[in-house]
Amino acid sequence: MSKINRIRSGSGFGDSIYLQSIVKFLADAKMKLEVPSYFKELIDEIGVRSAPKSKKNIDIIAHYVQRKGHAGTTQFDDMCWSAGKSQAVLDHGVQLVDAEGHALLNMKLIWAIKNRSLVNDILAKSAGRKIIFLGMPRPPMDRTDGFAGELSPDWRQGQKVLDSVDRSKYYIIQMGKGAKLFEFKGLDLDLTNQTSVSDVLDVGSISSAFIGMGCSYIIPLSESRDKMALTVWSGRGLRSKEPFVSRITPTKIFHEKTSMAIIDDRVEKDRHVMEEFFSRIDWE
Repeated sequence: MSKINRIRSGSGFGDSIYLQSIVKFLADAKMKLEVPSYFKELIDEIGVRSAPKSKKNIDIIAHYVQRKGHAGTTQFDDMCWSAGKSQAVLDHGVQLVDAEGHALLNMKLIWAIKNRSLVNDILAKSAGRKIIFLGMPRPPMDRTDGFAGELSPDWRQGQKVLDSVDRSKYYIIQMGKGAKLFEFKGLDLDLTNQTSVSDVLDVGSISSAFIGMGCSYIIPLSESRDKMALTVWSGRGLRSKEPFVSRITPTKIFHEKTSMAIIDDRVEKDRHVMEEFFSRIDWE
């Protein structure tokens, strides 16, 4: 009997969205896997065995931290590179990245809607308008010790983005869990702290576009569904003297051209980015 290899990523929701594509790719290559994860819904969806989150007895690590300062690759590339250099993957003869470290697999979220009642209710309320998924303002990386707080943008600038939305065309739903760092005004529906992980994935499935913080699960959730995302970044974070923080940039995080960035201390200069974002949604 061939060995079952245990594979993990970082602990965040976004990490697990990235991981699903890697696990699916390896499983399709006939590797037997078990995935310790806080988000077993994503693993169960692709028919791979999940397990309670743990860092023990791990054979394959899919993490971006070792290549955080490496230029020319994205966070998803770096997770693929990390998994690909694990001995279990090498022994199986599976190649995840090319010579330059770029992923050889597509990042694609596999998910079928579970809460049809919730989805139907939202579709009825939106009345034909395109749905925008708004990520709730929260501490970067869900840290409670204040580390990397510089990554949190001035959310008053995020409010300016929402104020520019043509409400006759778009229906804005805020999603997320935990304490809000900012109370947005003018939402159509606020489902924060009222939904499950599965519900979040369901709402993401019917959303036409996403708006949220640059350092958040919004990016892999939107990119893995080939949908537009407008992300608000902290200028203070991009200029941080802490290398771990300053290396978290749009260039490093964005894997697809569907993701766009505006910086909180130059929103007016970036207004053309907002205009292009909504123009591309309208066109799709």
